[in-house]
Amino acid sequence: MEIENKHQSAKYDRQLRLWGAQGQKILMESKVCLLFCEPAGVETLKNLILPGIGSVTIVDDQDVTDRDLGNNFFITEADLGKKRSEAVKSWLLELNPDVNGEAVVAHPADLLRDNPEFLKKFNLIILNETTEVGALESLVLILLETHQRNRRLVCSN
Repeated sequence: MEIENKHQSAKYDRQLRLWGAQGQKILMESKVCLLFCEPAGVETLKNLILPGIGSVTIVDDQDVTDRDLGNNFFITEADLGKKRSEAVKSWLLELNPDVNGEAVVAHPADLLRDNPEFLKKFNLIILNETTEVGALESLVLILLETHQRNRRLVCSN
């Protein structure tokens, strides 16, 4: 694997020693999608961003509320009223400027119904628990109907 510069080589030295250049290359080329922007999924993204995952996409249509302030480390009072996916993306990407990220302001079930091909570009899909009644179940059904081979689905709660 080509490390772009001495800075990256030093920054990712621990991972390079742990899983080698090929493992780091796979990590840096990986594309991850988080469906619903809840704390467990956000923490999972944090743990992928720090060692240099290639890119993350966060899909959520909810606004930041007081509830989020008490249980999501990557949300501040300044984010109240903003879209959760956009606020969390901004904070997470500050952890590692080598990682690309996108916030998609849409309900995951609506997005997948309207665009079933959306998930094909991701190596890993993280389906996060949500407080929205029935949303998780309907999304799991949509995912099972459109599941593609060679994609990984992780459900967190």
